[in-house]
Amino acid sequence: MDADHPITGVNFACRSTVKLFPNASGATRNREAITPARAVINHASGRDWCAPLRVRQFATVKPRRSARGRYWHDAFMKQADSDGLYHLSAALLFMAQTGARVSEAAALLPDHLDLNNRIALLAKTKNDAWEPRHLTTELVARIANLDLIHDRPVFGYASRHGIYRRMRAVCRRAGLEWSSPHEAGRHSFASQALELGASVRQAMDAGGFKSARLFLETYAHSLGEGGKVAALFDGPIDTNLAQHRLVKRIRH
Repeated sequence: MDADHPITGVNFACRSTVKLFPNASGATRNREAITPARAVINHASGRDWCAPLRVRQFATVKPRRSARGRYWHDAFMKQADSDGLYHLSAALLFMAQTGARVSEAAALLPDHLDLNNRIALLAKTKNDAWEPRHLTTELVARIANLDLIHDRPVFGYASRHGIYRRMRAVCRRAGLEWSSPHEAGRHSFASQALELGASVRQAMDAGGFKSARLFLETYAHSLGEGGKVAALFDGPIDTNLAQHRLVKRIRH
């Protein structure tokens, strides 16, 4: 890239990115265009092929994601089972009970399973490492009843896109609010683990989370915790006096 060209630098990068991804979000434009362009420019600058350029990123909006409770998963699996999509039910339960990403679930092979010891190994994770996941009895039973074929995905989907499409169709037929595999899986795992009494460290280790800050800010949604906290505040208060005043106010 010629640093002296009148349209290079920030304006060139921004204009080119918008042309390449006219309908994409700021995060997608940064990931697919700005980050690779910045790497090329830094490499060229380090070899004195061009002057250093500062390429700004597009503004991003943090997506609002919500976790799902067990009632949502049960309704989803009931519909999927009635449709004969047992592999999809097992895949959803696998993500929701292990914290696996949808791409990791799609990549799971029979050789990665040890059902006797209730362990699955996730390959090609985001952190480029093999990570164990411990399976519930319910999950082992569902996987054991699938038709497992050597060197073929356990859940029968070649990629995450197939899981996305099937999940959308099942949500529509069941009358459920749409929830992405990430929300219904990894997000829900974190929230439900904490709700069931797991510590932050236990939930992070079980789900393969590396950053405590990211875990708490992004994944650890509380499900019904507000009522529990309110009950804690009720403890030291003189409830008889509070009820007496409340009755008088209602009558008035």
